[in-house]
Amino acid sequence: MKITKLLNPLRWFGRYGVISDIKWWVLHRTVDRYNVIKIRSLKPGYYDTDDRLLHGMFQLLVDYVEEELGCRQYWFDDSKEIIKSWPKLKRFKHWLVYWIPLAHYFVDQRFKDLGLLGVEFYRQYEDEQFPEASQHWKDFGNEVYELYIWWTEVRPNRPDSMDVSGWSELCDRYPLKFEKTSDGNFYKAKRYSDEAEAEMSVAAKKTHEIDEQYEKEDEEMLIRLIKVRRGMWT
Repeated sequence: MKITKLLNPLRWFGRYGVISDIKWWVLHRTVDRYNVIKIRSLKPGYYDTDDRLLHGMFQLLVDYVEEELGCRQYWFDDSKEIIKSWPKLKRFKHWLVYWIPLAHYFVDQRFKDLGLLGVEFYRQYEDEQFPEASQHWKDFGNEVYELYIWWTEVRPNRPDSMDVSGWSELCDRYPLKFEKTSDGNFYKAKRYSDEAEAEMSVAAKKTHEIDEQYEKEDEEMLIRLIKVRRGMWT
């Protein structure tokens, strides 16, 4: 009897049977926790639900592009030239992730350039037999690209609303001071001149308007992300 015939049932049992179930039971509760979102765009600390919702959803988009599409794109021929242009250390890291068992649990497997190449695959998708499907995937690729670039490059570089409105400059010009109340037991903020108070009121209003514009933009982009979620699988 050939050794391969003897091993085949064992391989099947390990891949699809009880051993496989045990393996995935352990992995999905330790290192492959797909029920947990690791938000990289938020530093450790307390955040309200609205912030965690926004950052959590866009973290999934980043993971989809840089991990899932990046991993899939590795096996495509049009990625070879990009990989050859990488520094040796990055190529070695890439080799570890894709060829050494369990290495991806300890080495960061994010590859932005390959992920964007995977997005480009959708943006240029062509299937003459199914033109409607081709347009669908093109639209999907364009939307994923715009959302990803907005979240990773545009939004982080939005100017601070307090700087734009002039509030920061006014705070430097009129630092907050306190004076004792008439009974001497409490302190209250010291008022400046009527002109200064008027300037600060205008700047505060403008700051609020800019913040509202930013919030509206965040909401619109989050809605766009939800609308393309059904295509985000590999």
